[in-house]
Amino acid sequence: GVPFARWLGRIRLALDCTAAVVKVGILLFLKMLLLPLLLGVCLDAATLTVFGAEAPDRIRFTAQNLVGSLLLHWVLGITFMLFVTVSVLQLREVLHPDIFASVIRPQEPHPDLLGSLLQESGATHARRMVMSLAIYIVLLFLFVWLPTAMFKRYLPSTLPVQLRLFYMVPQLQVPMELVIFHLSVLAFLERFKNRIGELQHVWLVHACRVLGLTRYLLPLPRIGDRDNQQAQPHQHQQAHQQLDDREQQGAGVGAGAEGARGAAAAAA
Repeated sequence: GVPFARWLGRIRLALDCTAAVVKVGILLFLKMLLLPLLLGVCLDAATLTVFGAEAPDRIRFTAQNLVGSLLLHWVLGITFMLFVTVSVLQLREVLHPDIFASVIRPQEPHPDLLGSLLQESGATHARRMVMSLAIYIVLLFLFVWLPTAMFKRYLPSTLPVQLRLFYMVPQLQVPMELVIFHLSVLAFLERFKNRIGELQHVWLVHACRVLGLTRYLLPLPRIGDRDNQQAQPHQHQQAHQQLDDREQQGAGVGAGAEGARGAAAAAA
């Protein structure tokens, strides 16, 4: 009985290891290969008008240079994903914590990718992939397809954009250029990701001040602990009242400046 139980334990351990390897492989394929490639194809399809190309042209290029085409679309997709991920993570830190707290996880200083892939269930990964794909598709529509359609409708003379490229050996030059471009994007985002957050903060502060949305979108200064806040609720009202006063004063100063300029113009 003991040798059989020992062999059964070894078989179970081997099956668990095999299942873990298969799970990690499938998730890495879906997240790091298929999803960027799908987004790259969507980006290419959304910008066909910009470059004066059509779908048969892309199919012909893929047939002539399969590796270059797959790598091109993968780099396009992964670059879009990186920019969106960095921008959304920085935006989470700029906005009020309650806005994205239940949707976007905070940025981890040393993320354990392998551990998260193994510990979390397949349903959790599937839900996150669907949510990420929905966010990417919405942003692609707003910031890529919609501007392209507006340029085509209102500024048709600016299209198409002609790129002058010269390749002697495209099967070799295209992959090398794409690898260099991808590494450059990684270095750029690693160095300037905090600057992206600073720009978002400056823009949101001015926009919220103009629209009167500061108390709803931006974090307010802390007023004591939670117990003190519950014991002294009038402090909340005082902070909000001061915020409203500052916004109204800013609006009043702007209106006064406009009135002064109008009076000067009338006197002239």
